[in-house]
Amino acid sequence: MTKMRLFLQREKKVNLAGRFGIWSFLCWARGLSVQRRKAELRSMIGRENIEGMVIDLLKKTKRRDLLEPIADIVETELQALPEIHLAFIGHRIDEMFEICDKY
Repeated sequence: MTKMRLFLQREKKVNLAGRFGIWSFLCWARGLSVQRRKAELRSMIGRENIEGMVIDLLKKTKRRDLLEPIADIVETELQALPEIHLAFIGHRIDEMFEICDKY
């Protein structure tokens, strides 16, 4: 998913790239959870790290105003590890950006 994010950024599809960046972060966290790498997982899912990841993705979209709502979605989803719902998250992020899936 990280590579997909990079390809999309190069194509100037920054909103969709941001969604893939968030999915990548969540999948990495899920992997740590499944592997029972608790120390790494705890350090990764702290609010500060979540906000850092989100702000890096939002810089490209010029929508820093979405930092808190997107970080809240990610933080909430991380509480349900290892069960994450990527389609649901993608849909909510799309709604925030007010975009449609015509890619």
